[in-house]
Amino acid sequence: MKLKELENVNVAHKEFYINVFESLVRKIRNNQFDFNDDSKEKYIIANEIRLNSHFVHIVPRELIPLFNKVRWDYPEDFLGFSVLVGKRMGTEVRVCCFGIPCSLLTKSLIR
Repeated sequence: MKLKELENVNVAHKEFYINVFESLVRKIRNNQFDFNDDSKEKYIIANEIRLNSHFVHIVPRELIPLFNKVRWDYPEDFLGFSVLVGKRMGTEVRVCCFGIPCSLLTKSLIR
């Protein structure tokens, strides 16, 4: 998938979302996440089955319209960088943070 709009996204407070990403990965790995969609002040958590995997998306509020557009326009594509964090009921579980550069998310997992 190649979407110019996504390439031009510049989310404010990236470190906040990186911390949410780290925390969510840890919760899933420790079986402390309930896999329900959720709405927070600055972001939403959206769950979906895509490409035979369970995806847990962290979506900053300002990107919800773009996320929904990409989600429906590209049903057979990844919606960004994701990390495989394990399995749930035999299905791979992946976490992504929509709009945050993969280089920053990767660094957060190896610090």
